[in-house]
Amino acid sequence: MTEDSIETDESQSPSSDADWPKRAADAVETLAELIRGKAIRPLLMVAKAITYGFLALGLASIFAVLMISMLVRLITVYLTGNHVWITYLALGGIFTLLGMFTWSRRSSKVTG
Repeated sequence: MTEDSIETDESQSPSSDADWPKRAADAVETLAELIRGKAIRPLLMVAKAITYGFLALGLASIFAVLMISMLVRLITVYLTGNHVWITYLALGGIFTLLGMFTWSRRSSKVTG
């Protein structure tokens, strides 16, 4: 090797030695952003969707129970003259018919 090439290598060496921590930190930061963008964000979106879904399901269940209770009370007091058995019979018949209708509309999967 010539003396000129050694001097050139030595002149580049101190600047590259001082710059490697910054490059390493940038590489780690780039990798962390890539992992966050490709894996963590979609998982967070799924977790939020599941959480909000369970919350909506719980609130809908509470609302349905309250509405059915209110319907039973209104029918009992205003239509049947405080005869609860008539209300239960009427609503049971309605819900049974609705259940039979939805059961007949289901799609059956044929195996084989």
